[in-house]
Amino acid sequence: MRKRLYLVSILALVALIAVLGVRWADRRGDFDLLQARIDNSGPVDSCLVATILEPWFGRSLLSLDRDSITRQLNSIEGLNSVSVSVVLPHTLIVSMEPGEATAVVSMGGSTMPVTAQGRILPMEWASPSLPELT
Repeated sequence: MRKRLYLVSILALVALIAVLGVRWADRRGDFDLLQARIDNSGPVDSCLVATILEPWFGRSLLSLDRDSITRQLNSIEGLNSVSVSVVLPHTLIVSMEPGEATAVVSMGGSTMPVTAQGRILPMEWASPSLPELT
């Protein structure tokens, strides 16, 4: 019984030291966002992505709100999905799945590229080789 109490006390002390060490490193800025990697952005406007990520640079990755970043990036026109992951100590990885234009729809004198599901894409994503639907 005494050995078990001694072992539990040692483990609790080690856990406390580990937690305090991580908190200390976090306050020193050892887990601050310093770089972002964007995977599979395709035709997405990289300036828009940079504008969304810019306020998060220099902030701790341990307190990063990935859901908020994902929602902001999902608002970019033409994206099917976005996922955001953290790689400690300093990197944020954004994986994007842009929509693929399958046709150009012409209505009332204007044209717009669309995906197979009917989602409207930015005009820059249109290609002359796409079929035109009226």
